[in-house]
Amino acid sequence: CKLDLKANALGPEGAAALADGLKANKGRIQHLDVSQNSMQLSGALAFAACFQTQEFVFDIHLQRPWGASIGVSLDDGLTVTSIVNKGLVDAWNLSHVCDEVCVGDAIIRVNSEDEQ
Repeated sequence: CKLDLKANALGPEGAAALADGLKANKGRIQHLDVSQNSMQLSGALAFAACFQTQEFVFDIHLQRPWGASIGVSLDDGLTVTSIVNKGLVDAWNLSHVCDEVCVGDAIIRVNSEDEQ
């Protein structure tokens, strides 16, 4: 996802509201331009806090037809190490750009069973 908000009058309250919105987006925004805004210190602090390392949990739902590939490689800890083109996860990513699965994401539940 890309968001261009340069040369707007966000102000500190707008920057804080934007930070809350980015948290709701699960930190998946890939490009953000907020240059030439008057955020002031309080807005910049709220905004910067949004980009600190946070853990986001989100669900994806895939139906795997017989013979179809999920299309990811995982390490021993169920962390995604690669995504294969034309797999089910790649198709999910194409249709859910802001909720895409990325390399480094961890699988914590499959078929309603938690990772032990």
